[in-house]
Amino acid sequence: EWLSEAIISFLKGPCYSVPLMSFIDEHCLVFDLEEENKFEYPTLHVEFMDLVDKLLCELLEDLGVQPEKLVAVLSSDMSQSQISSFVLTSILSVEDFLQFKAMMVKGNVELMNQVIESLIEKKEQEAAKAAEEKERKDREETEQILAENGEVDEETLLVLKLSKQQFELEDSARKAQENV
Repeated sequence: EWLSEAIISFLKGPCYSVPLMSFIDEHCLVFDLEEENKFEYPTLHVEFMDLVDKLLCELLEDLGVQPEKLVAVLSSDMSQSQISSFVLTSILSVEDFLQFKAMMVKGNVELMNQVIESLIEKKEQEAAKAAEEKERKDREETEQILAENGEVDEETLLVLKLSKQQFELEDSARKAQENV
């Protein structure tokens, strides 16, 4: 029973999950939502199975347990314990190519979502910065108009701002025409 618990603890712990997550992060971009498999898929699946095998063999070596002993313990304990079911499912699912592919596609989608969220956040920050800049320019423009024209009412201020903006638009259009 201690062996089953040690395996479960290992499978749920960072010594197992970190290398697997690193592998997924490193290789998942190859996997897309297309139904057709790419040439690289089986090669990466074999590499993934080798990684899991290596990690499990290192654990068994650290525990001083032969792989045959693990199989015997899990076989005899299988009908009595959900622990063995978890261990077997975790280990045997590694060999299932379709589960592997689904896991890698999911990793790809999650990474793409993170990139999209990051881009959206960056665009929102840029928009906020642009809005702040526009507000600053508007304040400066208002101060400049007031300095040039003395005290004016809100309506006159608005007319002066719009006139200036119209002039700038027309000037930009004229310059663009000259460059053509």
